[in-house]
Amino acid sequence: MSPKAKKILIGGALALALLGWRGYDAVKTVKLKEFVEHYNVFINNENRFLTHLNERTDFGSVPEAVMMPVRHSAGFMANSDRGGCHSIPDDALLAECTSAFSEYHSVLQEVEKQGLDEARLKQVIERGARTHSIITQVAAKFPSRVQVQSN
Repeated sequence: MSPKAKKILIGGALALALLGWRGYDAVKTVKLKEFVEHYNVFINNENRFLTHLNERTDFGSVPEAVMMPVRHSAGFMANSDRGGCHSIPDDALLAECTSAFSEYHSVLQEVEKQGLDEARLKQVIERGARTHSIITQVAAKFPSRVQVQSN
């Protein structure tokens, strides 16, 4: 093979590698965007749920209209590969996210079935705090793609 042909082949290989990396990087950005969009839906649903809990003066059952959206969102985040935790392009963060949302979803299912008592309220608060730390960890890992705004 002539030196000119080698240069052309090497140049072509480098161009393909660069285009492949840009494609991978673009996919990573889109997946993170989907994750953030669904995380925001979860937070909105959770805020309605927590507002309801904050306004209560007793324990007991939680209305389905309040309970179902946050429970569904937590389950979606834990299990969906289209916008949930599985959209995070980092294995350690993906595992932490899936675990946190699975545990929260489980507690929310208990509240839905058995009602709210002091022990489950404590679990809701603890598991909810863990899900909130996920977005901070994702933003720290991907600072050029995810930014957290505090109110």
